Amino acid sequence: METTTIQSFHYNLIMNNTTKSITTKIIKNCSMLFLQEWSRRFGEIQNSVDIIMFCLCIFAIFLNVSVIHSALRLFQKNFDTIHIYIISMTIADLLIGNLK
Repeated sequence: METTTIQSFHYNLIMNNTTKSITTKIIKNCSMLFLQEWSRRFGEIQNSVDIIMFCLCIFAIFLNVSVIHSALRLFQKNFDTIHIYIISMTIADLLIGNLK
């Protein structure tokens, strides 16, 4: 009876170690697949954000140029100094905002 108990103990020990190693391999494989999928999706998100930022920068340039054009036109019409301020601040925004 004691022999079977020792044998069953060794059998269970071997099975548990095998199960642990199999489980560890499964977890490692799943985590690697998850990391590969996550890095692929992160790359897609990063590319999407880059494209969106590029489009928004182009739109910001268009808006800044239109503000400068309107301020110049209004300054030529009535020579109000606020338009010089608007022009200088918009040029600064155009240069600093799009150099980042």
